[in-house]
Amino acid sequence: MTAGEELKLSADLVLSSRELRTLVEQQQAGVGYFVVCRRTYFNVLQEAPLGKSEKFFDATRLFGAVTLPVANEALAHAPLGYWGPGASPQHPSMRGPD
Repeated sequence: MTAGEELKLSADLVLSSRELRTLVEQQQAGVGYFVVCRRTYFNVLQEAPLGKSEKFFDATRLFGAVTLPVANEALAHAPLGYWGPGASPQHPSMRGPD
């Protein structure tokens, strides 16, 4: 928490898959994380770059525990192997290729 009543989130995102990292670098896929507070129904998919980053959220919209599931999202057609545990069904755009 900051003095200004903000929740500060520091992230250091790394992709171990070279193929997926290439898709992100070519802007064909994106990575980030959800900020979820079940008590207040706050649920935001926050885009985050690879490497280190910091984001701030209004703490008055959060109460109790906050979960941070990581997500990857294809912005273009991606091979089927990329859809699995890393893709989150919590967000409507998180779906496999047609």
